[in-house]
Amino acid sequence: MNNTKLIGIIVYASALVLIFLFPPVEFVTYSYSYASYGNSITKFAGWDFISEVDGDYQINIILLLIEITIVTLIYGSFLYFTKNDK
Repeated sequence: MNNTKLIGIIVYASALVLIFLFPPVEFVTYSYSYASYGNSITKFAGWDFISEVDGDYQINIILLLIEITIVTLIYGSFLYFTKNDK
């Protein structure tokens, strides 16, 4: 394994760690009025540290999976284009 692939693995692993440490977060408010009983309204709140997610905040799983997919596709294309390097 050469230095280029080792650096690629380190970058990929650190990107996944950062994605899990700073997930996309939504602020959820619940409406209990008579007209819209039990409906929730979500608003994107950005990327917070994982320990900040509690109470009215929840992790946006769809956006988290999209981020993981994009990073994995970039890493896969990196491996594909450097497969002949020895």
